[in-house]
Amino acid sequence: MSQIMTTWMMELEHRYGVDPRFSHRLVPLLECLADQPLQDAQRGALFAAIAAAYQTTLAETATPAESDEVRLLVGQFIGELRKMEESVKVLGTMLQRVRDQMGPRRETRILH
Repeated sequence: MSQIMTTWMMELEHRYGVDPRFSHRLVPLLECLADQPLQDAQRGALFAAIAAAYQTTLAETATPAESDEVRLLVGQFIGELRKMEESVKVLGTMLQRVRDQMGPRRETRILH
């Protein structure tokens, strides 16, 4: 596990109260996101969603219908994360093409 993954796991456990056994199930998904530059707000939203999903596993009064709904929502959430990952890859490719088309970088004057 990479250093960033270890840091994320510790943050999920200490700051959000997520059991390490639960968060380790999400390692494949989180590893995909660890390579992407996430802003603090994005990472916080992701961790809050994971914590909310973890809290639903603790609810003893959850009905089967509620559990099914949570599974559906988490599945949709993962689908959206995959779409975002694909979009970031496409954007990176497009930016590289633009850089290649621009040619060598010219020196610019510094204006004060």
